Amino acid sequence: MRNISIVVALLTIISVASASYDIKYGRHNITQGYRKPGDRLLFIDHAIRPSSFLRVVSTEVDYPARGQPRNTTAITFFRVTDNMRNGKGGYAFVKSGGVGMSYLSLHLKSQRGEGYNFTTEVYGFPMLWHK
Repeated sequence: MRNISIVVALLTIISVASASYDIKYGRHNITQGYRKPGDRLLFIDHAIRPSSFLRVVSTEVDYPARGQPRNTTAITFFRVTDNMRNGKGGYAFVKSGGVGMSYLSLHLKSQRGEGYNFTTEVYGFPMLWHK
């Protein structure tokens, strides 16, 4: 029983440390939520930026797009994929929204002197409580 408690405590510490690392440094890929029966693809975006000598390039990705009204569809799953597999790709950060919400705001940035190539997919289904 004591061994189980120690393992649970270690896993908790590791997951908290990992979450704080992600917030500060971002991730190459992000996957949150679960695909469910009836989900549909709500949004797909391909963010590609070339490198800039000794600079970091960045952009924001928003669903729904800025200036568009928020919708009545709950996000059940989203995935941000770094398509540069050589370790020189960028980092993705969730700024706000996400699973269970009707919006998602991401910050994408490159490593210094590099570009990035991200694909963002958002899936969801209509909220039942909204008319």
